[in-house]
Amino acid sequence: MQTLNHSQYALRSKRPALTAPQISLLNRLKTVPYADRKNRNPVRIPGTCEWFVGHKVFRDWLDASDGKPLWVSADPGCGKSVLARHLVDDVLESTETRTTCYFFFKDDFEDQKSAANAISCILHQLLTQRPWLFSEDVRAKVKAGGEKLLASFSDLWELLLEVAEGESAGEILCILDALDECGFEGRLKISGSLLEEHRNRRHRT
Repeated sequence: MQTLNHSQYALRSKRPALTAPQISLLNRLKTVPYADRKNRNPVRIPGTCEWFVGHKVFRDWLDASDGKPLWVSADPGCGKSVLARHLVDDVLESTETRTTCYFFFKDDFEDQKSAANAISCILHQLLTQRPWLFSEDVRAKVKAGGEKLLASFSDLWELLLEVAEGESAGEILCILDALDECGFEGRLKISGSLLEEHRNRRHRT
């Protein structure tokens, strides 16, 4: 899990809604039915996952403002994906000051092993929830980039960072489940990019 931006802001409800062509352009970024893939995982049984939500390490990470990644590991079958769904749906849901985005990797779908698809879907969620961030410049890059953009992890990552620095972006929290089921090269790109961004944030503060 990663926090890209931790500034506070007021929700700008009076911003004009996206037009139909803009929505169509934005939907290019939805390369995977990410909500359906998340919901393949069972809902937690009442009483479970509470140990994690109340754990000091998790609470300290949640209260921090340095954007440090939180890595969660356990043996297969221990319920990490159930926990991740619980965090998305019930614990870390989006608010007026926070946008929560997610991607659930899974090796039984080729498109669900792609690092580029993960970042593209996170962008789609972020821009759908905060449409004012889908600026003219961002729209131009999505339109001009086409399929090449959607296949490029590095270009999508740069675009995500640009959007995260946009006006009134606020706190952006990304939950990535089953990173070990992402392709090997994609896994290295994601982990390396997260750590590099954290180092850069530390140097800027």
